[in-house]
Amino acid sequence: MIVGSIARHYGLYSWKDRVVIAEVKHSEKGSLETLLKEAFEQINDRRYYEGFAGDNRRIALLAIAVAGREIECRMEELKSII
Repeated sequence: MIVGSIARHYGLYSWKDRVVIAEVKHSEKGSLETLLKEAFEQINDRRYYEGFAGDNRRIALLAIAVAGREIECRMEELKSII
């Protein structure tokens, strides 16, 4: 979905022993740190991982930020689904 100059993208990657839930934030003017924070907040607010409750696979949350020509990513392992 594209809203103004900010693009938002969500992805799910699944393997036999792991699931990676990714959120990409892009802005021509935003800071990378702010975009990373917004990506993790969106994953948690929308509970993209909820469908994996009871699943024995490890779940990783991946935030990707693109600001102008700079890119940064950060990954966190989900401890539990409450």
